[in-house]
Amino acid sequence: MKLDISIVCPNCGKTLEEIHNDRRPGCAFCYTVFSNYIEKNLNLVHGSFIHVGMIPKIRDEREKLKSEYFRLKKDLREAIRKEDYEAAYGIDEDLKLIREKLSAED
Repeated sequence: MKLDISIVCPNCGKTLEEIHNDRRPGCAFCYTVFSNYIEKNLNLVHGSFIHVGMIPKIRDEREKLKSEYFRLKKDLREAIRKEDYEAAYGIDEDLKLIREKLSAED
C-alpha cells in the first residue's frame, strides 16, 4: 500500500507513515484524519471494520448463555427476513429456554 506521507494529524502532529510503523494513532483525532487507512487495515487484518473485542478464554456459564442469546437473536432476525417461520419458531423456543435459565440465576 502506497502511503500518502503528506497527511498529518493537526491535533498531535503524527503522520500516516508514523501510524503505519507504530501501528497506533497519536490521539483520538487521528481516527478521523486517517479513517480511510485505518478502515482498510482493519478490513485486511480482521476481515471487518467492526471491532467486537476479545473473548476471554474462560467464561462463566452465564456469559456463554448471553453470547448464545445474542447470536440466536441475530439468527431469528435473519430467519424472519427470509420468511423462514418454521426456523424462526425453533429459534424463538431456544431463546425462551435461555431467558428462563438466565432469570433462574438472578
